[in-house]
Amino acid sequence: MKELVIQQFWNAKMVFGKQLKTTENQSIIILNFGRLNHAQGPDFLEAEVEIDGVRNYGAIEIHVDASDWFKHKHESDEKYTSVILHVVWKNDKNAIDKTGRILPILELENYFTKKELQNSQIITSLNGEFPCQQFQNKVLLSDKYQQLTFAQAERWNRKADEVIVNHHKFKGDWQKTIMVQFAKYWVDAQNRESMIWLAEHSELNRMQRFSHHEMLAYWLGRSQLKLDNQVVQSKESKLIETYVFLQRKFDIETPKLNWYFGKVRPHAFPNVRIWQWAQWLIQNECNLSHWLELKSYEELVKALGASSEWINHKSNETEIVINGMQHIQQLIINAVIPIWLAYGKIHHNQTITDHSFQILERISPETNSITRKMNWLMIMNDSAKNSQQLMAQFEHFCKPKKCLECMIGQTILR
Repeated sequence: MKELVIQQFWNAKMVFGKQLKTTENQSIIILNFGRLNHAQGPDFLEAEVEIDGVRNYGAIEIHVDASDWFKHKHESDEKYTSVILHVVWKNDKNAIDKTGRILPILELENYFTKKELQNSQIITSLNGEFPCQQFQNKVLLSDKYQQLTFAQAERWNRKADEVIVNHHKFKGDWQKTIMVQFAKYWVDAQNRESMIWLAEHSELNRMQRFSHHEMLAYWLGRSQLKLDNQVVQSKESKLIETYVFLQRKFDIETPKLNWYFGKVRPHAFPNVRIWQWAQWLIQNECNLSHWLELKSYEELVKALGASSEWINHKSNETEIVINGMQHIQQLIINAVIPIWLAYGKIHHNQTITDHSFQILERISPETNSITRKMNWLMIMNDSAKNSQQLMAQFEHFCKPKKCLECMIGQTILR
């Protein structure tokens, strides 16, 4: 018997339906099995267990033999004073934490055979990208949707936390946080690093005093991107002259950035996106705080894509649109909603979370390699909310083979 087997067995919640007691004959009701801890400390965190009618909140530690507690020196480790239940295969010694408290013990050998514990490894040992696929018809549709909702929460929590990290980094400056979040997703993935650097090293207060022409000159000059005949040569030369003036006046650093055009569609080339980005900042007057306010789907589309500018292109008129619909929807998903969720998380506002998911239901579904792979779940992909759920399920559960942490895998095992 290995400790990992018991961890997987516990994580799969396979003790459901058993009337459990401690080695001291106290009743045990598992209200929350806890969250598997991949860092140092107890095996499962945030657990809730009722022992003899008393509710306990804390951690759960797993061992093959109870005496392993002392082999691992947990009795002198402060991190293990939060343990509320010691789950072992065999109880050969009572565990005591640093405070001298004797831990209640659940001895699994009294309820299960070794073979039953080892069965919890069946799914993870199957070959193929999706071990559960051949059993998915045994899982209720309601269980699938519940798991996807859980996966979605995991995905959006992480996205919100990324914004919160930046909010702390910029010392509570929401305007800066919003600008960096939009910049990150304004360009294609391979150009994000350069775009983020530009946004992090730009001052909104200064740019608020720029004229329309100065704003275009600042972003195009600092990015060192050419417009490639998108404007007449005389206009481009004037933009370069203006940037040189701004650079000297404000001692602006001009970095050497890497921009990639390969495998990028022409309308999403970095020089086009930078032009559109400058126009969008002008449209917002470099005041981005209003993006913390909840807007309807129609208001978001208008605010992200209403403007365009006509420019000369070899004596013909060509329109550079600020954003196409696909780009607008990607910005709503990856910039607007994470900002809202982060703000709601900081201020404990559930209304913002609910509104965010309602917006997702209005956005067209994404069809990509991941959503196509997840067709085996037989879940309708008819909105961005569904697409995000499927991608979250793949990223957080299917790809890392966390079948035993997934309700679908647990249902199959039970």
